[in-house]
Amino acid sequence: MNVRDEKFQMMEFEFQSADLKQGDPLPAMMKCIRDFHGIENYHAPVSMILTELVSNALDHGILKLQSSLKKDESGFEAYYIEKQKRLNLLDQGFIKVNIYKDSSDAGESYCISVEDSGEGFETTRKLTQLEDNLAYFGRGIQLLQKLCSEISYNNAGNRVTVRYCCYPQT
Repeated sequence: MNVRDEKFQMMEFEFQSADLKQGDPLPAMMKCIRDFHGIENYHAPVSMILTELVSNALDHGILKLQSSLKKDESGFEAYYIEKQKRLNLLDQGFIKVNIYKDSSDAGESYCISVEDSGEGFETTRKLTQLEDNLAYFGRGIQLLQKLCSEISYNNAGNRVTVRYCCYPQT
């Protein structure tokens, strides 16, 4: 894991396949983020956003797991068994995370970008509305849409950038 932290205004993390095989990168990242100046009141939503983005990058981008494995309660066990198998075999890939604090007259916001070495996904596909989704999966992007004021993807669909505003949206 590589981390860069300049006066708590920006943090960069890079996890290579060897790091990802060692275990979940989120706890180490969250520990560093707690030291980000001004995040004290926003740690929970920022953590939720990062968890969703990094989990998606690992599970779907790098490991190419299909959420449909979780079609029922027993599918969760199959999903996590398959995830561990693929992690054990992982010999290439990366996840890069950039977080920076942006200040304006309106207040502060955190911009978070997560990129993985996977093939990406079709970013224009139609999503089931959050309140209509009765499946055991497929709520992550809608959750991000509720929490973040902006979400954008690169053309390949393997990098997502979000903005979480620490001030009321109008």
